[in-house]
Amino acid sequence: MAYRVRPCRSFEEVAQAVGAIGHYFGWTPTPEYLEGRSSLLPPERMHAAFDGSAVVAGAGAFTFDMTVPGPVAVPCAGVTVVGTLPTHRRRGLLTRMMRAQLRASWKITPSV
Repeated sequence: MAYRVRPCRSFEEVAQAVGAIGHYFGWTPTPEYLEGRSSLLPPERMHAAFDGSAVVAGAGAFTFDMTVPGPVAVPCAGVTVVGTLPTHRRRGLLTRMMRAQLRASWKITPSV
């Protein structure tokens, strides 16, 4: 079966992607939890893997500025929550999500 990996397009998809990760901890994200983190992790910074219309994996990356030598700060991405439902492990989904995140990270606009 073909799986699709792409950035989330809505907070509903973010909730499903975070839910796939929280599955390991018996945790389902509440709307309040997601709303409280929406400024740190907007939908386009959360990637999801889809099996048909179902989200089966998720991986997020925060954006921040990293100080480098000299008075310079460069935009950077920090990988955070990552996980795949047990039913979809060992299919290369994590690798595909990480590659998609790395490609997206090159497009970060400097805030300096």
